[in-house]
Amino acid sequence: MSEQKQPMIICQPQRCGDLALTVTLEDVAEGEVFLHVSIVVRSSDQITGNDLEVAVFTGTEAEESVLEMAEAPNSGAMLPVAQLRSRTAIAQYTFANPNDEVPRRATVSCRGETVSFDLIPVQE
Repeated sequence: MSEQKQPMIICQPQRCGDLALTVTLEDVAEGEVFLHVSIVVRSSDQITGNDLEVAVFTGTEAEESVLEMAEAPNSGAMLPVAQLRSRTAIAQYTFANPNDEVPRRATVSCRGETVSFDLIPVQE
């Protein structure tokens, strides 16, 4: 029986200190998890890779495991910013997932504040 591919998950935005941010679980491919972080910023905000700490958790709430980060934005470089309806800083992360575990939760810390996002698909 083949396992069904996990759908893209776009989480609801949350406040993290004075910033609003969200995560998107882009893909769970063979041995990797791809996560996208979007941060709404003011024109005066400058966010670097050093400003963010991101983690992805698998397993149950009682026995969580943290996936190892494989790729992250350059720590000292400014995050790229897109101007759509608002100014949004963008960070892409890749996590090693050698056991192809299902990501359950992600946390993002920015400037001393931490928010948590559920990565479990909503059943319709």
